[in-house]
Formats: sequence, C-alpha cells, structure tokens
Amino acid sequence: MYENIYELQKEYAAQNGVPVMTDEGIALLQTAVAAVAPAAILEIGTAIGYSGLRMLEAAPSGARLYTVELDAVRAEKAREYFRSAGVYDRVEIWEGDAAEVLAYAEGRFDFIMLDGPKGHYDRYFYDIDRLLKPGGVLFADNVSFKGKRHIEGTPEHKHRTIINSLNAFLQKVNGGDYFTVTLETGDGISLSVKKR
Repeated sequence: MYENIYELQKEYAAQNGVPVMTDEGIALLQTAVAAVAPAAILEIGTAIGYSGLRMLEAAPSGARLYTVELDAVRAEKAREYFRSAGVYDRVEIWEGDAAEVLAYAEGRFDFIMLDGPKGHYDRYFYDIDRLLKPGGVLFADNVSFKGKRHIEGTPEHKHRTIINSLNAFLQKVNGGDYFTVTLETGDGISLSVKKR
C-alpha cells in the first residue's frame, strides 16, 4: 500500500516542482528512525508528506508525527496522502512559519527531521535543542546546499545568508552537546545525537 502512495507522491512532486528526498537519503532516514524507534517525531518541512510517511513506516506503530509546513496547499496535499496511507490519526500538521511554530511548541521529541528553509537552520537550532530529548537524534537534510557550502572564498551575495546559516548550524552540532556525522548523501545530510 505504501509503495503506491510513494509513487503517487513522486509523480505529483515532479509535476509540481515539490522537492522530495532522494532514495539514498530516504534509506538513511528510515534506517535512523528504525534504530531510534521514536515515540514522537518532529519534522520541520512537511511539503507533501513524503519523508513524513517514510518515517512513520520505519517507526513503531504507536509513534506520532508532528510536522510543520508553511504552504497551505502542500499541507493539504500531505493530509490527503496521510489519510490514504491510513496513518492520519498519528499525524499532527502545524501550519505556519517554522520559527514561530517552534517557539511555541512544547513537549520532547526522540527524533527531529530538519528539512525546512536552509537559510533558517541556525535560527531554528535553539528551539530544536530545547525540544530534542537527551539521546535523541537530529537529522538535517540539504546541509551542502548543492555543493555551494564547500566552495573556497567568499560566497556569492545571493547565497551568503544561506551558507552562513548552514555553517553556523553545523558548528553548533559538531561538538558541544552533540555527536555528529555529516555525509555527502543527496544534498548533504547531518546526523546528530544529543548527548545524554
């Protein structure tokens, strides 16, 4: 059942310019979720629910997904896919700007998936750190910014804010309270475990 929905999501994404994770990135995401076996997952960047549905497939049957999306059309499309998969009762979609939603969010999460606007990763970090349980995992997608983060010298003006935000975010998770590995899978993925 899931496979048919994934194909529909990929087709919709291709036709409507909605970015979805690569198969390689999804495999890593599902492996991480399966290893953690989270009871509560927070996702920043729902889009059409592709990665959210993949996480629920890998999580224990009682796991709940809380996911944040700014775009109302994408959020509604995600709801359709969650309903079709029969998991809508395990999902709560929070519509709005992630920075504002996270500031008011409460609770503690075993697993956080960060796939929102790259220029805001550093801005989100304080609330992510507050919401992630000790021993929890933070999975961040698109941290290489199409390889632009690795280019020597000063970044182009139009990319500077995004690159500076990604670098500041990665600096926070590389050391201090986190164990982190950064992989060049897809557009770059950082996988961090919050120290107990």
